[in-house]
Amino acid sequence: MITNLIGWPATLALLAAVAIVGVLAVRKPDMLPGQLRRFLRIGTQPDGTAPAAIVADAVSTRGIPSVMEDPALGLAPEPAELVGGNASAPGPCAALAAYIAGFEPEDDMALRVFVEGLAAGSVMIADAWNQFAETCLSTVGLDPAFVAGILEAGDSAAAHGSLLAQVIKRLRVIYAALNEWINTHGPLPNKAREWLTGEL
Repeated sequence: MITNLIGWPATLALLAAVAIVGVLAVRKPDMLPGQLRRFLRIGTQPDGTAPAAIVADAVSTRGIPSVMEDPALGLAPEPAELVGGNASAPGPCAALAAYIAGFEPEDDMALRVFVEGLAAGSVMIADAWNQFAETCLSTVGLDPAFVAGILEAGDSAAAHGSLLAQVIKRLRVIYAALNEWINTHGPLPNKAREWLTGEL
């Protein structure tokens, strides 16, 4: 018995957690994390086929191109056009933009945590796009050609996370020699850029 292994309090907590997940899976599946939704096969079709597989099959059999290369869509708009258009960015996007623009790192560790955190956030956004794609296909019933574009948005967000990780790598490469010197010889003077004249 499980109670013999973990005790009654832990058993009751486990059963409560399972019950909550079960209720959410039936009534509010969008509240579950993407990985758990996929484990429970939420969003699959009646025959058990996952939405991503359905879209991939449609892209292959119908020859659906990338939204960035589809001649039927014309050229993609310039980023500046998107900001100056009729649609306004939702509040969370504006808040994130203000957070990034207003951040001033106090040291290299703060900068690293900031950028690596945003990289992780990009991956979370990628997963959110994938969940939205499942909703569009399985719940709303939209054409797989459209859903394929949503999945591309998820891939783009994930790639942005990888780009940010590379940015931090570059920071380490640029200042590796300086850090090695400090580790060998000791700390630099306060305000080293102003203090060192290069005449020594």
